[in-house]
Amino acid sequence: MGLENAFGQVIEYYSRRSTPEPANGNLETKPRASQWPSNSRGNSIRSVSKKRARLNRQRAQATKAAREVDNTCHIKSPVCTGYFDAFHEVIKCSANGAIVPGSEKAKAQGQVFIRSCNPCNGYIEDNVAWAKENGYAKSRFEQDNHAD
Repeated sequence: MGLENAFGQVIEYYSRRSTPEPANGNLETKPRASQWPSNSRGNSIRSVSKKRARLNRQRAQATKAAREVDNTCHIKSPVCTGYFDAFHEVIKCSANGAIVPGSEKAKAQGQVFIRSCNPCNGYIEDNVAWAKENGYAKSRFEQDNHAD
């Protein structure tokens, strides 16, 4: 069997496997349920855990309430737009920092939430030295992890 023949068989196999084009001509179709990852019971895997979804809802509510009180960015980096988009956490979530203002975890670890525009938040991520100098970032090693 020549290489051309084998290649032709592969193309034929995959062309038969593909789903037919929809009647309305819309090529963007949702994958079949069997294409989504599933757990041992055959149910779809959650993209966000129930706990994280609850925290995200609480954070969204806190952000909305804070925006009604004061809609200005408090970071004032060189790329600042001046408008409050979301909170910036001084202790990052990856360092086990709290993400919900006013929560018990935030109070216990001394988490600081600063009103920030998205460009300022990105500037902090890109310029860590500047952020640490100005008090907008804290290393996981600088945290006070003592439970008093």
